[in-house]
Amino acid sequence: MKKIIPLFALLSFMASAQETPVPDLTNQAELRDDRDFNHHKGHWIISFGAETIQYDVPFDYQGKEEEFKPGERALWGGRLGLGRQLYLGGGVVATTKLEAFYMGTLFETAINAAPEIETEEFSYTKRTGQIFGGDVTQSLGYLFNAKIKNPIMEEMALLVIEPFIEAGLGYAWAYNRQLYNYDTGASGVRENYRLRVNDTIISNRLGAGVNLTSNEGYFFYLKGTLYNYIDVQRKLEGTALVDGGAPINLNKDTEGVNLNSSIIYALGGGYKF
Repeated sequence: MKKIIPLFALLSFMASAQETPVPDLTNQAELRDDRDFNHHKGHWIISFGAETIQYDVPFDYQGKEEEFKPGERALWGGRLGLGRQLYLGGGVVATTKLEAFYMGTLFETAINAAPEIETEEFSYTKRTGQIFGGDVTQSLGYLFNAKIKNPIMEEMALLVIEPFIEAGLGYAWAYNRQLYNYDTGASGVRENYRLRVNDTIISNRLGAGVNLTSNEGYFFYLKGTLYNYIDVQRKLEGTALVDGGAPINLNKDTEGVNLNSSIIYALGGGYKF
């Protein structure tokens, strides 16, 4: 429920924006068809942006010096899209796009238990994660005008605002790894946990957002998307060692893994031509 609240907030914002009196986009006195960029025609569209997701990981280990619990891992990355936007009339547009994305733990490094001692490395923990894939998306939006004041040129500028809803179907691969080692010698504590998680994912998505488009075709967007995992095939590879005991084999293949839906937050821009 907490994950869905931001989407409702975004939809409420778009609904309130449409209630504000603004010039009708279909009024030719306000938006002429002879301008360099015509919002009333179809365009090719290219988009790029940054986004983040909280991805469920299954790491579960209880040692003497360290423990890990299943939870979420923050992944950061970007998305690139190419598609076609059609003007349906009455300010309504439909956009179909092919998109590719990548998100990962971009800045994770190994954590040494004794960083102040250069020659001592009796323990370390390293976390790695990534997800990449592609989506086919279809969105439906409504165009209307808004005049804003340019603070630099001290003149009014016209932006076209496009609130939209979007649905998509995708295929992705995810890889997550957790490495942990603690070893103070034969008379001390010896622990080790190594697990690699490979997921193959079929997903669908439902989102809402808003585009702000200039009269040159450049646009900026904000979007929130509910990412649903339809089918997940998971492969685990690893071992666990608890306080010098016998190694435990963690290898396992699982079909139909149940993952909680995730919210993807995104912002970016693009160009219509």
